[in-house]
Amino acid sequence: MATVKIVISIERPLFDAADAIALELNVSRSQVFVIAMQEYPRRREHQRLLDQINAVYDDGLDHEQLEIFKRMEPHQRRIMESAG
Repeated sequence: MATVKIVISIERPLFDAADAIALELNVSRSQVFVIAMQEYPRRREHQRLLDQINAVYDDGLDHEQLEIFKRMEPHQRRIMESAG
């Protein structure tokens, strides 16, 4: 795959962190940024999917689910009391 050389400006603490990671992993500083850019889109996609899942369950419990939880509560309490 062809590579592209770029110039970026970053704050010194970020530069120092990248430098430390490069030393730790025994790779070039450029490779640290490549690794980060390979990982970042995956993390964004995972977060997007998690947000979608949370939105589906964000509507709360329906009446039937609430009734089930109410009936389960005494049983859960006994379990917790006997375990503690």
